[in-house]
Amino acid sequence: MSGALTAVIDSNLTALIAGVLLFGFGSGPIRGFATSLTLGLLTHLFHPPPSSPALLLATWVRWRRPTELPI
Repeated sequence: MSGALTAVIDSNLTALIAGVLLFGFGSGPIRGFATSLTLGLLTHLFHPPPSSPALLLATWVRWRRPTELPI
């Protein structure tokens, strides 16, 4: 693993642990924040990069080779 990937995984796991602890010990808005933090981290962790909008647009342009963009 590269140094950058290790740092990203480490920071995501640290924030995930913090979210779980906040949910366990918090109440009200703190639990809501912990829920959104955890869901955001899990979504970010398992979301495949090729489905990002910029890469989808680049793939579409390469595949279709449009001469004009529909607006």
